[in-house]
Amino acid sequence: MILYDTNMFLSHTFSKTHSSVEFLIVFFNENTQQALYIIAFYKPPQMNAIFFISILENIITKIPTNYPTIIIGDFNINMLTYTIESITLQNYMNTHGFHITFIASTTPNNAQIDHIWANAPTQQCHSEPTQAYWKYHNLIYLKFKLPNHISQFIILCINELTSNKK
Repeated sequence: MILYDTNMFLSHTFSKTHSSVEFLIVFFNENTQQALYIIAFYKPPQMNAIFFISILENIITKIPTNYPTIIIGDFNINMLTYTIESITLQNYMNTHGFHITFIASTTPNNAQIDHIWANAPTQQCHSEPTQAYWKYHNLIYLKFKLPNHISQFIILCINELTSNKK
């Protein structure tokens, strides 16, 4: 994950691997009125979606709901198909106030397994995949604008959390 913004102050980071799910939590705080959480995930393809959602639940419920939060990463759940996994994830995220920021393929086999979810209004964020010839997953960027904040965040390459992941 690469984040560009010159005006926000990086307050806290936390990363961990839990049951093969890798996650990174970053908290940016310019002042008490302007803060942003970014949570990046990698879910292994073989992991059950219900088990993954229980891990997601443990993290999301600890984040204050009054701050914008962006959840990004390689979920290995195809949002272009209507499966039990994709519907369960969609319902869970919507229930917690998150919406997916784009619907488009992120792999050459026409699957969207890389996601960006946000609890901010849709007009504050724009994201889309960008083809990358050197890797299987497309790069994804997110442009995010906080209210009353002079600059925007641009997040690139969200589908790789660690250097040892293939």
